[in-house]
Amino acid sequence: MGKKSKSGKASSPSTANGSANLLADEAELQALVAKASELKSEANGFFAKKEFSKALDMYQQAASSYPHDHPEKPQMFCNKAACYTMLKKPKEAAKECTNALAIAPGNAKALLWRSKANEAQGLYKQALSDIQALNKTQDATPETQSAEQRLKDIMSGKAKAGPIQGARTAAKPGSARQQQQQQQIPPFTAKCTFGDDTRVVYLTHNTTYAELVNQVKQKFPNAGNIAIKYKDKDGDSVTVTSRNDIHAAMAESLAAMERRSGLGNVTIPPVRFEIVKANDQAEEVFELDDWLIDFANLFREHLGIGPDRHVDLHNEGWEKCTQALDAAVQSEKAGPLFDQAAARFAEVTASGLYHWGNVHMCIARKHVDSLAASGKKVEDIIPDIKQEFDKAEEKYQDALRYKSDFYDGAVGMGQLFFERAKLHTGLLIPSTPAGAEGASAKEIQDITNQLMREALGKVTEDKAKVAEELFDKAIEYFKSAITMLPAEEADAQPKPPAENGEAEEISFRAQALVMWGNVLYEQSQVRAAVGGKNWKELIDEAVAKFNEAGCQQSDIRTALLNHLKKDEIEIPPEPEPEPEKERAGKDEGQAASKAEKAAAQEASEPEKAPEAPKGGLTALAPQKKGAKKGANQK
Repeated sequence: MGKKSKSGKASSPSTANGSANLLADEAELQALVAKASELKSEANGFFAKKEFSKALDMYQQAASSYPHDHPEKPQMFCNKAACYTMLKKPKEAAKECTNALAIAPGNAKALLWRSKANEAQGLYKQALSDIQALNKTQDATPETQSAEQRLKDIMSGKAKAGPIQGARTAAKPGSARQQQQQQQIPPFTAKCTFGDDTRVVYLTHNTTYAELVNQVKQKFPNAGNIAIKYKDKDGDSVTVTSRNDIHAAMAESLAAMERRSGLGNVTIPPVRFEIVKANDQAEEVFELDDWLIDFANLFREHLGIGPDRHVDLHNEGWEKCTQALDAAVQSEKAGPLFDQAAARFAEVTASGLYHWGNVHMCIARKHVDSLAASGKKVEDIIPDIKQEFDKAEEKYQDALRYKSDFYDGAVGMGQLFFERAKLHTGLLIPSTPAGAEGASAKEIQDITNQLMREALGKVTEDKAKVAEELFDKAIEYFKSAITMLPAEEADAQPKPPAENGEAEEISFRAQALVMWGNVLYEQSQVRAAVGGKNWKELIDEAVAKFNEAGCQQSDIRTALLNHLKKDEIEIPPEPEPEPEKERAGKDEGQAASKAEKAAAQEASEPEKAPEAPKGGLTALAPQKKGAKKGANQK
């Protein structure tokens, strides 16, 4: 007997090497699968964020990493098809589904996505074939069965190409009968001939020129730029450039069917299109159909267009802008720009608070003007007026806190303390005193001046002492307002008064000077009313401010004539009137410019000037030259 074999106890060297190689291959395979799974997870994340291009690239890398027989490989092709669908590339989506089906025939997801891709290209027969194959498997759902019935209805002409389930209710009610007639028209068969090759496409009543060109290019992918022609009833060649031309070609087929109907043949003959190469430089013609806007959502869904694509583009663009902005923010040049932006926002905030305070000042003025109608005395409404003054002061102070060199805020505070002083001394007079309704402007002014003199006669030394402090605070604010102006305006020399008596290009500095002069004017009257000293120095200083502001001499003279101590004031004589001929010549030369200025003033709607104190000058309002800048702004 021979010796027993020892092969069951020991392996040969070649067998051992083969086992080692097998283990190495398995380790490498596991590494590839792990890498592919990681790429798949990244791709899923990009897809969830609607970054379909990045997801597509990751799915491609994952598909390349998976072995050919791995169950996840066809899934990657299906995921690529989903990305192509979202990127409005149904042709590429269908190709990826075909790759998946080559590895895993009958893959439900691949059949579903390829059906959608074919339907988006107008290939309803192929789409129906895929969805029918899917519905024969256990993966069929009510949605896929509904899609199969919808495609059958489209092929039979019972429904339009596109989404159903009430989508047609977006059409106008008046076109219901027309829609019913269109739904009864079956799809037209069109035979397209390019050289010696003839292919079939299908047309519906809603087929547009762009859709027809897309179908033809699918049939003849190497044709390049093409032109589509058909022959009309007269035998003339007509180039299709719009949906109306497609309808005309379909009408020719219907007419041919009607001519044959007497012979018992009711089949619609195919529309015959001749496909010819077009000039490479020729521009394609696009038609904006009148119903395109109303049915935009229907077409987007039918063609596979993502309705949120514009949002994706917006987000992508904003991401790029953010990246650029982040880089710009880190630049050394960004600091001054931020400072300027903050200053502008502070000025806007301060301006809003200033106007808010003005509202309360207007309410206080309304209380004073209502005295004539209500029959009340000033003493009865003092609490209401003080309450509005307090609210206005709060807003003005807030404005100055936001912008310490805010000119309007300082002017508002100055005017507020001026009004407080007049309220304390009883010098607030209604714009239209009681009994002056319907009177002329001169009569109202005379009554107002008389009431002012009576009020001054009632001022006591205690009231005058408190008012002095309020007047001084008002003057301090007007002084500070001038310092807040830009240097070139704060130091500007006054312009001589215009010869025609109109104030032209009144500056903000002149406005503050006039209001400053008005405070001095009223302060001199109050001081004179109680027998105080130095009242004349105050009126002289007020006149100096009026002159510095460039006020008309006639206006200054009128104000002095209304002063309580006019008899003790040296009032300049009234200017002599100009000769008639000279004045007439000036009037003719200024007529046109006055009309233009009036029109410009009405168009620009300048801000209403602050109310003048009774007996003082009208507070001048500067023309608008843009936003007022503080002293530190340039």
